[in-house]
Amino acid sequence: MARDKATPQIRFVVDEAEVTPTPQASAVIVQRLFQQLGLDSLLAELGLEKQHGVSAEDVVLVLLLFSSYGVDSVAKLGEKAQKDKALAEILPDVKAITGKVILYFENHAPRQWEQLLDACLQRMQQELRFVSQATGILALDDSPLPKTGKKMENIGVIYDHTQDRYVLGYVLVSTFYADEKKGYPVNFQFRLVSEEERQELEQQRLRKAAEIDLRCKGSLVQWVELLEREGHKPEWVEVSGANLEAGTLRALDESNSASSQEVSWLALPNSRTPLLNGSGNRWKWDELCRVAVRRQPVVLETEGLNLHCKTVVLQGYEEVDFIAVTDRGGNSLGFFLHRKGSCLARSQHVLAYLARREPKDSNKLKIALDLVTRAKTSGIAARTVACDAWYFVLWFVSELRQIEGIDRVVSKLKSDETVLVGGQPGRVDSLWEQVALRHQRGQYRQIGSLVVEWPGWGPIKCVFVRELDTCFRVQAQYVLVCTDISWSKEKILRAYKLRWAIEVFYRTAKQRFGLDAFHHRIFAEIVCHVTLRTRRVRVFLAYCLTAASKQMNETLLALNICQIIDLYLRALVRLERVKGELYVFVSPTFASAFGVPS
Repeated sequence: MARDKATPQIRFVVDEAEVTPTPQASAVIVQRLFQQLGLDSLLAELGLEKQHGVSAEDVVLVLLLFSSYGVDSVAKLGEKAQKDKALAEILPDVKAITGKVILYFENHAPRQWEQLLDACLQRMQQELRFVSQATGILALDDSPLPKTGKKMENIGVIYDHTQDRYVLGYVLVSTFYADEKKGYPVNFQFRLVSEEERQELEQQRLRKAAEIDLRCKGSLVQWVELLEREGHKPEWVEVSGANLEAGTLRALDESNSASSQEVSWLALPNSRTPLLNGSGNRWKWDELCRVAVRRQPVVLETEGLNLHCKTVVLQGYEEVDFIAVTDRGGNSLGFFLHRKGSCLARSQHVLAYLARREPKDSNKLKIALDLVTRAKTSGIAARTVACDAWYFVLWFVSELRQIEGIDRVVSKLKSDETVLVGGQPGRVDSLWEQVALRHQRGQYRQIGSLVVEWPGWGPIKCVFVRELDTCFRVQAQYVLVCTDISWSKEKILRAYKLRWAIEVFYRTAKQRFGLDAFHHRIFAEIVCHVTLRTRRVRVFLAYCLTAASKQMNETLLALNICQIIDLYLRALVRLERVKGELYVFVSPTFASAFGVPS
């Protein structure tokens, strides 16, 4: 990318005395890392051009200084850049980089910034100091970004686990590479409220306004009638609890005969539902389930489901179809009642129910799959995905294992998760007594492992961990899980401990890199400002460069990102130009602390 004035060669020199309050070192340090990673050539390849006569490379360099400057707005960023004497020495057009230029620069096509981040990641994989390892992990997690602006586009109700309550805001899903020596963010994407969730929230408001409590007998009929009056009569409804009785079903049937639009129903029976056999005797629930599962199923090959149907009588009503649903492995997925009719109708309603019962944030899991795929495409060598308990969902784990280069998934396991031990179901928290715990050498910790069956998957390894204090008293205990039973319990624990790096990233990104500092109403601007574009450059590339600086100097390996910003990037220096070269004089204290050669 052409410049009016060549960038000087930067040399670091130890000054004879302590440096007085003069420019900070951040600009020259970030510039060197910028060039070593080849970001200047990447910008040219992506066609990022000048803005108001200012080089795109110069603007990006200023954006990367966001965290070290400690500013909280674009206007202040421009002001700080113009006053930075060190930056003025390496950027001849620094006076032209105003807040207006930086804001205009944000309007570049979103795809260009996404390509820049992926290309930068690929370049890092070519550098021996930054390259990812197969023994490392790819951490998955999400973070809430609470906001208060009700008029912000696509804002939704999210659960903020830090405040333990529901708030307005956005959710950010991201991946992070980590091993024992390094860690850096890979990519991220917003999780938005789906149209189905918006409709459900609107229906909740409507029910609340009409004072309809679906837990009460007869309330389902009132709800269907209300929807019909509003012009939103549903195609089918779920019937459960107090509404699962003959009177409600007959009322639904009668409403169909009086309306041009039929409303089908799918009921969710349990052991208390009065189901009778042909002789008028009540079925025992366990016996009915066993008899139904033994019947020849209707196989839904594409979905991997089997529907076993048996005719029963609902007391006070008439004959209905009792449906037992199993997966390919014969694991039960639920039991249903359906009005006797075509096999196609039964199948459609069961599939619709199962889709509706997916976790509310299933699109968050789909985003995570896309992010892991992109990470592998960008060259991340890690073959282990580490995530929290929320992500350990059967279909999601299965899809992760289908991604080329992913061998296993390590996660925390919920204490109420059901697994099979010797063919018998049991809760995870009931298995502690079956595990032989041993002290881990050199650690205040006890660990043990047990191979169990995960319904629908197969064998998995559970690792039981007790954290101890110096007096060997139990401070915490939890259960980890790994889909690779050949992995040792020590490796599983190490992989999950490495996952903590993504938690540290989110905290640092918010505190030092302004991850959640946006106030736009239009979502396209929010995306540009936070996710894929300028904020991604500020947050992800700036974080990557700061993390890369750790690998440049062994002394920095013992420091965290915040310490590097405060002690290294903000170090005071003295500048001097000599025959086209820029000498950066650092104090003896700085030189001895960070190993700058004299």
